[in-house]
Amino acid sequence: MTRSTPLLGLVTVLALAVAACGGTPEVVPLSGEPADIQALEGEWAGEYHAYAASGRSGTIFFRLEAGADTATGDVLMHVGGRETAGAIPVQGDPWAQASHDQILSITFVRAGGGSVFGKLDPYPDPICGCELSTTFSGRVEGRVIEGTYTSEHVNGGDRTTGRWRVVRRGG
Repeated sequence: MTRSTPLLGLVTVLALAVAACGGTPEVVPLSGEPADIQALEGEWAGEYHAYAASGRSGTIFFRLEAGADTATGDVLMHVGGRETAGAIPVQGDPWAQASHDQILSITFVRAGGGSVFGKLDPYPDPICGCELSTTFSGRVEGRVIEGTYTSEHVNGGDRTTGRWRVVRRGG
């Protein structure tokens, strides 16, 4: 089994989740030198995972048409295995919690020198309901972009960090 098969499944799950929410991926403004933006052209799919045992992980989808200065993309956050605000225990297992998926919008992406930087729109923490702010950075290496992210409470407090990776699909 090739690595692209699971990514196709992740993109399908994300597309279904976005459709279920009644929307399409958000328009994402891009800035940077033309060559750096051109390196991001195409359709990208991947995932992210938190370093800590927060249970946070998800999928990432990003598409940039050739010659465009905006892209479309979303992040699907999946929180499972921990008590979440509004979660209902799975019947028969008092320790298990229902998952709490949430679509997160990418505010902007800046490309430069083979790197990408960006930010997500603020969103509620599924554990406490507090507003979170997330920034990310990564390195473009051909058909793969890998990097790290940091999510922190807008009013101070806990911070979550992790890794993310996307792969360009198709030719």
